[in-house]
Amino acid sequence: MSELKTLNTAIVGINTASQDSHLKFARKLNVNFPLLSDKKGLVTLAYGVKHLLGFPVRQTFFIDKNGIIVKVFKSHNNSFNLKEIIELADSQKN
Repeated sequence: MSELKTLNTAIVGINTASQDSHLKFARKLNVNFPLLSDKKGLVTLAYGVKHLLGFPVRQTFFIDKNGIIVKVFKSHNNSFNLKEIIELADSQKN
């Protein structure tokens, strides 16, 4: 994650779970980035995140410094490819 900081890039997790759920999740998996609660689902709706069985499907949005979504990573195994995100952040430096 330190590579992202040097590229002026941050990761923020957002989902519809409660803040208490986020705290438990962060402790269990040693998450070192902010997790925000979207209890009303307004963010998932705004970003067009699809739902499966009533729960938002996990996705990672790479948003550039101008607020433009550059790429959406669809997660099939509840993870994301940090290497690919770092490469994309590095390509956005210019």
